[in-house]
Amino acid sequence: MLSSLLQHGTLKQFLNDSCKSNDYKLCKYKDALPANTHYFLWNENSPLNKEGGLGAMSGEMNHIIHISFTSQQYLIPYVKSSIIASLKQLVSYTAADCPPFTSTTDIYAAVSQYLPHELVSFSIAKQNTTGLSNVIQVYNYSAIALILLSLILMAANMFTIKTISINIQLLTWFCFTLIVFNALECGIFSSLNGRYSSRVLWLLPLCAILSLKNRRNPLFIS
Repeated sequence: MLSSLLQHGTLKQFLNDSCKSNDYKLCKYKDALPANTHYFLWNENSPLNKEGGLGAMSGEMNHIIHISFTSQQYLIPYVKSSIIASLKQLVSYTAADCPPFTSTTDIYAAVSQYLPHELVSFSIAKQNTTGLSNVIQVYNYSAIALILLSLILMAANMFTIKTISINIQLLTWFCFTLIVFNALECGIFSSLNGRYSSRVLWLLPLCAILSLKNRRNPLFIS
């Protein structure tokens, strides 16, 4: 919810309206809120973590969240923004390209503490040296191609729907419902990120493969 408030502009709007009469800790950062929600939540130099992190700020943030969802002034714009974000999430299928985890990062410290025998391999891994951007770019293009191919196959089979098992039809509609629900969940309660859609990407080729089973034999035997 915290990243969602920032993503949809609600946090900035709330601070602009409230800081004149309230002494919130985040007021000093209201004109310098980061656009990147991941940075806001986890970077040690973000406004949130400069003020003690989620633990120290939980009371203030819970108060802001409560007001944001009980006031039409903030709720209506939030809903509109959530709908747009959900639609964007529905068509975003990418893998995350994480930055190198150097000796100053929490992940490096965790590996050093709990898996010291893996630290050398971790440090010289391709992700931490030359990066994985080229590999990830190939994946992203492949994902788009796979989605388009799957949709074309399913659309083509719509003309022969009478020959497709009712169970396959129901499963296909169920999978589409899950994909839409995933986009809504992320658009409303989190931030826009292509990897959130990638985790359900496999449902589309599954439905496409099953739609090729052009016969009335039930897919599932009861």
